[in-house]
Amino acid sequence: MKTYVNPKSHLALSPVGRLSYPALFEAKRIDQDKVDAPLFYQASLLIPKGEEGDEFVKQLTEEAKRVAKVKFGKSIKGLKISFLKDGDTKEGDENDGMWILSTKNKNAVPVVDRNRKPILKENGGDTLVYAGSEGRISFDLWAWDHKTGGKGVSANLSAYQRVADGEPLGRKAVDADDAFGGADDLPPEEQDNNMSDSSFGDDEDMDTMLG
Repeated sequence: MKTYVNPKSHLALSPVGRLSYPALFEAKRIDQDKVDAPLFYQASLLIPKGEEGDEFVKQLTEEAKRVAKVKFGKSIKGLKISFLKDGDTKEGDENDGMWILSTKNKNAVPVVDRNRKPILKENGGDTLVYAGSEGRISFDLWAWDHKTGGKGVSANLSAYQRVADGEPLGRKAVDADDAFGGADDLPPEEQDNNMSDSSFGDDEDMDTMLG
């Protein structure tokens, strides 16, 4: 059985999953409607349910209870494990059959490739690390106590490893033929069958337009 929590450092390492809502190169507000909300680097991961995903959730649930007992003692009734969600209870087809792991950190964290080489934004990191790409998260847990929110455990993002490309999450691009149909659908005067390159002028005119 694979162990997802290091018993000495208590760092956890997730299985490979699909990256969701990444903010790994620039901190963002979790609550976009509040201009004074704190900024976080963040990453969520969609982990398929099944033998591996279920075992991961089981081990992290036990680790969350351990962390809570260290802080609060044996009284952890009603403990909120806020970093793990059941995707089947969330909107979005991409969440179906998934466990959702959510992590964040106020400080920037290492982002590396599968060979543990750094991935930097200025070197095209955004094209490699995007919602839908595959990777895994290193994180640790911390317990909190809120006067109105009760007691809970959240996940502190430690590092992210990009593993492979994946189908981007979000709305799929619209096919122009499906969206607009053929030119035969247009009134005759609006068809552009006679348009040629000369419609844009000569090369000198184009240079003027582009500067």
